[in-house]
Amino acid sequence: MTLASCRSIEALLAPMAWATFVAEHYARRPVYVAGAPGRSAGLMSWPQLEAALASHRVTAPRLLPVGDRAPAPITTTRRDLTGQRVTGLDPVALAQQLHDGHALVLREVEQVVPGLRSVADAVARGFGRPVEVEVTAAWGEAIHAVHADPRERFIVQVAGRSRWRDLGRSEPADPADGSGELELAIDDVLYIPGDHAFAVRGGEPSLYVTLAFTSATGVDLVTWFAHAVADDLIDARLPCVADPIARRDDLRRLRERVLALLDDALLDRYLAAADPLAVAPRITLPR
Repeated sequence: MTLASCRSIEALLAPMAWATFVAEHYARRPVYVAGAPGRSAGLMSWPQLEAALASHRVTAPRLLPVGDRAPAPITTTRRDLTGQRVTGLDPVALAQQLHDGHALVLREVEQVVPGLRSVADAVARGFGRPVEVEVTAAWGEAIHAVHADPRERFIVQVAGRSRWRDLGRSEPADPADGSGELELAIDDVLYIPGDHAFAVRGGEPSLYVTLAFTSATGVDLVTWFAHAVADDLIDARLPCVADPIARRDDLRRLRERVLALLDDALLDRYLAAADPLAVAPRITLPR
């Protein structure tokens, strides 16, 4: 099965078992998964990226700096026949910046590439969290990115090769040190836990997909719980003007009502209510 048509997170991790990943790697340490030949077919390609750049208008592409060199603007503005200002990509400026070693990042491409949408949905179902998709294209030997953010990330190499160096948490190591690099080839997958940094360089035209999400925390659960129990507690007026004894009695009754709702099935109810695909649902029209 290719990732472009997968329906479960197991396809992304194979041959590693899901239970092994959760027990040994998730939110703990990175893991490299060698890809079966052809696994990333249909996920993303150079022609698909070119088509997305020509038509994609949801989020403008951005360029990553190379060392201390910031990228120059790659957009141009013109007026259409009605006099409205229209902003679009400048192909000449984009080509020059890429030639100078800047990497190109395009977000929300899953909205126009069905294969990316399928694998993003599979990750969302597996972890119960909305997934953000980024496509990165890089040329040249220079370090084009230091991946370090709070999100959990899966990297899928879909064309060319890229070299990744583990910097640990909070970037304690020198990104320019090329020792201990891991090379990702087509179909390979790299998992990077949140707050874990990797420096990445190309070496040849390289195209990879990042599937990122934030892990649920206790704050997410408490926020959902507060909204979920609002109807049950809307009539529980606080005894702000009562005497101290009455306030304690009312607070005790309120605490008992809240604790009754904090049962052992609370997390199961939260997971059932947290639909990660509700943000971007699939539409099926009647026929």
